[in-house]
Amino acid sequence: MYAELRVEMSGELTTESCECCGDITATAWGEVWSASSAIAVYRVQWTEGRFDEYGARIDLILGRWGKES
Repeated sequence: MYAELRVEMSGELTTESCECCGDITATAWGEVWSASSAIAVYRVQWTEGRFDEYGARIDLILGRWGKES
């Protein structure tokens, strides 16, 4: 049995000039929710127009956090 999951984007940032390549870098982050609690957070970063060359970096943190974890 699988619980229904909801992905919510919390923020997005575009950097005009990447320090290493000079291209435009985009970052998006947010949470994954199950019922009324967040069960994961994510961060995705990519170079606009260069996905085939560089791909994307994805950070995914699963599990409980905070005072009651």
